[in-house]
Amino acid sequence: MKVLIVPPEDFLPSKNSISSIFQFHQACALLKAGVEVLVVSVERPMAIKSLTINLIRRLIGSQVHYAPIMQLGAYGIFRLLLRTLVRRPKIKYEKLEGLHLARVWLPCWSDLRTELVLKYYADCIWKGYRMLERDYGRPDIIHAHNAWLSGTSVMQIHEQENIPYCITEHSSFFARGIIPSGFYNLVRKVYERSSFNFMVSHSLGEFLSSRGLLPGGYDHLPNILDPIFMEASASRQRREGPITFLNVASLIDVKGQEDLIRAFHMAYGGDSNARLLIAGEGELRGKLTELIRVLGLTGQVKLLGLVGRKPLLSLMEECNVFVFPSKLETFGVVVIEAHAVGRPVIATRSGGPNDIILESNGLLVPVGDVEALSAAMREMATNLDRYDPETIRHTALSRYSSKSFAIRAISVYEEAIRENVVI
Repeated sequence: MKVLIVPPEDFLPSKNSISSIFQFHQACALLKAGVEVLVVSVERPMAIKSLTINLIRRLIGSQVHYAPIMQLGAYGIFRLLLRTLVRRPKIKYEKLEGLHLARVWLPCWSDLRTELVLKYYADCIWKGYRMLERDYGRPDIIHAHNAWLSGTSVMQIHEQENIPYCITEHSSFFARGIIPSGFYNLVRKVYERSSFNFMVSHSLGEFLSSRGLLPGGYDHLPNILDPIFMEASASRQRREGPITFLNVASLIDVKGQEDLIRAFHMAYGGDSNARLLIAGEGELRGKLTELIRVLGLTGQVKLLGLVGRKPLLSLMEECNVFVFPSKLETFGVVVIEAHAVGRPVIATRSGGPNDIILESNGLLVPVGDVEALSAAMREMATNLDRYDPETIRHTALSRYSSKSFAIRAISVYEEAIRENVVI
């Protein structure tokens, strides 16, 4: 069987080792199960018109809204614009861990209209598909991750090449209002023509269903564990030293770290026997640093910045409790990673964690309820003996292993291929 995977973002580029990491792990699981795997990776467009407009805005002191360059000054934007102007199209083959990968980047004049963004991604995916088809043959099925951009492009291949496709939806774009409602009919069409629509959480599926986007229903297929956590062990709780709470997430508003810091202050402010570690980077670092100072938590709360996979595993093993205070999550991979090393988790009822947290492995609290979060931190720290590391790990492995994913996915692929109507 030959499967083409279309991830929602650049596939493990050298500058970002975690971009599309979930899709990479799934692709490797399929490869290990004997499936030939092709991947088309689309590099994010750098639109010349958008760069020019935002360079002018930066020069006159106005706010820059273009996501790829929000952290750049005028000189940085100018250099990026020059590089974009002289850069040639890229359609490059790469073999990555046994996967046949096509990396595609095309010149882009403007992405100021949604239609132009859709066209850019469709053009890129078509070119990557054609290259892989020429060199490795026609895929039996296409697995697109997210209906938006990946799915909209893959649907075109389905219509012209009669190759069945399925969708795994991870995105919070719908709930966050990022996808214009005027394009909902297009997204509904993507789901309708897909052989199977997988949601990484029931809450995501129910939300999209409530918007009329999934008239045919959906199936639940969660993300899987990183092999480094699959191969770990359930480490015993550390009893010496301060009780340690850990959070791992980008420092952005939706991840809820401000609520977490306030909850920790309410429960443990001034208590040298408790500390909070936050790993991640983002636009709120300055604001969170100031909050820590104002609350007098400088000696108890540490912002660790970005950490690699192995250091993250060590942090998970060294902490006592993992805390996940997000305001909106479609899944929550770090939650199952904490469970894989036997750590109990406190999470908000933000979507994805609702499926993951059980009475035996954690506590759920309402989104944005600082008092409830603080009380849960106190309760769990006081009753750590209730949470058996081996049981927590066993549950995580049974629910989120690469083997169980591969068995389910291959079964679905075979059914979709079998039922696909030859035109």
